[in-house]
Amino acid sequence: MLIKYIKGRICFLLLFFVYGTALGVTKVLQRKKQTPWEKKNTVLIITTFHNVNWFVSHVLPFSRSNVEKIFLVCDQEIFSMNKVHYVCPSPLVRKYIPRPISKFVLAFRVALLERPDVIIGYHMFPNAMIAQVVGAVIGRPSCFQLTSGALQLVGGGWQSENPIAAGMQRPSRIVERIVYALVRCFDLVVVRGTKAKKFIRSIGYTGELAIVTGSIGEITPQKEKEHRAIDIIFVGRLAEVKRPEMIVEIISIVKKQHPEIQGVFLGDGPLREKLQTMVRDKGLVENVLLPGAVNDVASYLRRAKVFVLTSEDEGMSIAMLEAMASGVVPVVSDVGDLGDIVRNGETGYLVTNDRVDDFVHHISRLLEDRVLHEKLSENTMQASLAKSSVQAVSRAWNRYFAVICKNHGCV
Repeated sequence: MLIKYIKGRICFLLLFFVYGTALGVTKVLQRKKQTPWEKKNTVLIITTFHNVNWFVSHVLPFSRSNVEKIFLVCDQEIFSMNKVHYVCPSPLVRKYIPRPISKFVLAFRVALLERPDVIIGYHMFPNAMIAQVVGAVIGRPSCFQLTSGALQLVGGGWQSENPIAAGMQRPSRIVERIVYALVRCFDLVVVRGTKAKKFIRSIGYTGELAIVTGSIGEITPQKEKEHRAIDIIFVGRLAEVKRPEMIVEIISIVKKQHPEIQGVFLGDGPLREKLQTMVRDKGLVENVLLPGAVNDVASYLRRAKVFVLTSEDEGMSIAMLEAMASGVVPVVSDVGDLGDIVRNGETGYLVTNDRVDDFVHHISRLLEDRVLHEKLSENTMQASLAKSSVQAVSRAWNRYFAVICKNHGCV
């Protein structure tokens, strides 16, 4: 207990100092009058990629937009993409220098040399915070990408997946106030849906606020429909916030009516071992597959019927949008901004009270009623492509780049 308490206090002090310093520097520098600059059609993005699909979802639309150069500060190169210039720490630096420090140094160096029009950070700590400070120093607008829900900020982010913020182990009103103040200093905040937009306004942000999802990549039309042998599919990190154990419980109940039910969990994470044990204990070894992280998610989605997500918090799930684009009908928790696209009986089902029985009811109905499934499957494809195709997301970025540059003296 004492060790946990000490760890929590250290994380609190670290965030208090780092966030407080960033806020102070930003406040001082933003008082200076910005000097107009000639538009170069370049952006600097500071981020962390958890998997290849996340990279494609967020970077591909930039490469298809009017932006001519994308400088990408991240841990390591993923793969070559048009217009993308990687800025990554060397293996030696990664081994001995903390990631936030190395990212700040690299981002600051690129910003000084290239003078990008906009600096974008994904997730508050450390990426968006770095984007804000670097932008203030060189006199360029900064953008905060809130890719997940409000938990990333509420209480200082103690319920998020960030190890430092989560390390506080309890909410901190002090850190929360500083984080909210940092958000209010950004020139553009990008969220995934209407609930997140409402939340950002509720904390006093009055600047430019946009709803832009990640993209679902390039969808290749199917020449003929594949047999959907996978009844239930989950795609994502096997982490507590996703509550994948609930899905195992759901499958075990549905199995009573559908003994041959097949479920697949695509992804890896800290709960994978626990899930494997649950699958064995519940006698689901023949019914559930846990292949871990796979490269060809699309091949699984084309063969799946129902996408299940039981998260306690989400932004706009890219995994869900990709599943919908492949005709997989979502049955998901009514959290975050999922309700912006999932409409009951039209494009899937929202479960508002986290009751396992409600998930079971909707899933069973979709598995039993082929006509209903085919109708919703067609609706989900159309809705997902209209909202999150690469072309749609690229057009959105073009629009907001033009606005933010015009608002800040770019000519």
